[in-house]
Amino acid sequence: MLLGPCVVLFYIIPCVVIGHFQALDGKKVAVTGFMFPVEMDDECHVKRFFLVKNVSLCCFGRTPKMNEWIDVTMAGGQTVEAVMDIPIIVSGALKVGEIVERGRVISIYTMSAVDVRQGDV
Repeated sequence: MLLGPCVVLFYIIPCVVIGHFQALDGKKVAVTGFMFPVEMDDECHVKRFFLVKNVSLCCFGRTPKMNEWIDVTMAGGQTVEAVMDIPIIVSGALKVGEIVERGRVISIYTMSAVDVRQGDV
């Protein structure tokens, strides 16, 4: 199902950013997954969240591996309602590469999202 200029699937080889994912760096993509909110405003609207491939990685199962989530920030100060148990489609610019804080890699996929809507997995 093509949702935009490109669709990224969450079938990523563990611990590796493989070539065709690196080629998506800076591209506009649409990704389907589940929301795990990590930053909210005073009205409990989500400003930043992890997008994971299934609910068990979101809330109920093991901690996801670094290549099993996208760290999503809503573009332009936008917010979105929290929907943790419903699949969503997130569209925006994908960044592929290590994000390092205090000498540690904390993420390898980030996105500046311009649209979040309900989707199918």
